[in-house]
Amino acid sequence: MRSLAAFVLLVASLAAVGDASPTPLAKRMVLHDKRSAPPRGFVHVSEAHPDHVLNLRFHLKKSDRDGLQKKLYEVSTPGHPNYGKHLSKAELETYVRPKDETVTSVTAWLKLHGLEPSSYTSAGDVLQVSVPVQKANEMLGAQYHSYVHAQSGRTTTRTMSYSLPADIKEHVSTVDPTTAFMITPDIPSAAIVSRQRYNATSTSSAPSLNKRIDDSCSQEITPTCIQQLYGIPSGSNGGSGKVTLAVGGFIDQYANHADLSTFLGGKRPDLNPQPDFGEVLLENGQNSQDPSQVGGEANLDVQFTVGLVANTAGVTFVSVGNGGDGNGFYNIIKDILAADTVPLVLSTSYGLGEEQMSPDLGNEMCDAYMQLGARGTSIIFSSGDSGVGSGDCTNFMPIFPSGCPYVTSVGATDGIIPETVAGFSSGGFSNIFPVPDFQKDAVQGYLNSLGGTYQGLFNAGGRAFPDVAAQGTKIATVNAGQFGQTGGTSASAPIFASTIAFLNDELLAAGKNPLGWLNPFLYANGGAFNDVTSGSNPGCNTNGFDAAQGWDPATGLGTPNYGALRSAAGL
Repeated sequence: MRSLAAFVLLVASLAAVGDASPTPLAKRMVLHDKRSAPPRGFVHVSEAHPDHVLNLRFHLKKSDRDGLQKKLYEVSTPGHPNYGKHLSKAELETYVRPKDETVTSVTAWLKLHGLEPSSYTSAGDVLQVSVPVQKANEMLGAQYHSYVHAQSGRTTTRTMSYSLPADIKEHVSTVDPTTAFMITPDIPSAAIVSRQRYNATSTSSAPSLNKRIDDSCSQEITPTCIQQLYGIPSGSNGGSGKVTLAVGGFIDQYANHADLSTFLGGKRPDLNPQPDFGEVLLENGQNSQDPSQVGGEANLDVQFTVGLVANTAGVTFVSVGNGGDGNGFYNIIKDILAADTVPLVLSTSYGLGEEQMSPDLGNEMCDAYMQLGARGTSIIFSSGDSGVGSGDCTNFMPIFPSGCPYVTSVGATDGIIPETVAGFSSGGFSNIFPVPDFQKDAVQGYLNSLGGTYQGLFNAGGRAFPDVAAQGTKIATVNAGQFGQTGGTSASAPIFASTIAFLNDELLAAGKNPLGWLNPFLYANGGAFNDVTSGSNPGCNTNGFDAAQGWDPATGLGTPNYGALRSAAGL
């Protein structure tokens, strides 16, 4: 039997829609989020068709989000008694699972609208319902419209604002899709910067090559060059055999087994037998082996991880379907979290402009990375390939999810001894996430040297990125059986991810715990990197941020020095 209060709540939620003179009941609807305009590059088309179906996801408040954050810092901060003691799936879900009151309240409200929600996550912190636009407008006091992304031609359905009943709002962190324009994490456009390929044409030699680095590395970067440059082992030295490195793939980017074999035959002929990679297909993902459907990004990521970790770690290509409404970034994490075991390293070479996110959804997705870090996964993302921003910008353009403190963002370098900033390497400061404690000192030192330069163009109080860097130009690769070169921070991320895979292998072989969330460890050991002090990342009609001694928003702490990182990890 429905109570009078429930009936009043239903009337209030319906009355709030479209009434120019709200009644007292309508005031029970409270604005939850709004934006003044669509992000740059999105053009309004028309009102959304009333019958268009939306898969609405209600992200519920977690029972102990602050407790989880505290636990993550404990297990990730060197010297803490709990360092390395990562959480099991069951332990994590005690922090994430919403309180019974939250689930009951939101479920009851949805049922009043004739909807039966399903749980979207293993922990039950996200509920999903499928509703037509007309119903969504009524429920949320919203006005869904269609927008087209001018460069890619893709359309999306979003609203500039939405509301919730006052007593439901306190239980909900965000509803998606609403005000975030993350139509997919990997649209080939200016909004998605990590897939913008850098095609190197320079053939200049490095000024003075160290004898341990092949002369050919000034012309083309291969796995062998990376081993020599950063001191990474060339193969397993009786390691643990327990390390898993996952490579995320999106929007029909397929990793080709035959191309990997050709790549290894030409660039790692010492490997016998040749290693291969595994596949996991999530959310209707695919991995076609049709040569006409080869994905340059997927091939690059797999070839350089397998080509570096060889027989030390198992590489798995995780192909994620579009996920409707661009939810691929979230889907891969929630599906991994649902498993009893997680990969020790996850490398992703995709990103999008932070302005496409809403702060609420950005925080929810960042918290998903926090959960995976607490399980023991090192999450690594490319920082982007647009410097401080593309076009005629009114302000610099931070990249998501590099601005999330629970991922490790990797910028790109160019040249060999010395390495310099690759001019496309994205870096800067988040407008959503504040600067975390682990990097405050390093960032403040750079800001002090910057003075008033670019004042007003970036958020000096934001989480700064990238955290580290690696080679990103003249990268050897094979596509459809043909050797060629490519580049971008898309190459830098799998290179750094492979470095961490080697460290984890040695830690496990020594009876120690894997690194998990990296950032507190990295910033506590800034001397374990090759400092990059020349070059900048221009954009927005500026020279961008200059590289400097110590951390800088172009190459972070620098490129890895494997021997120093081993020592820092206690090996």
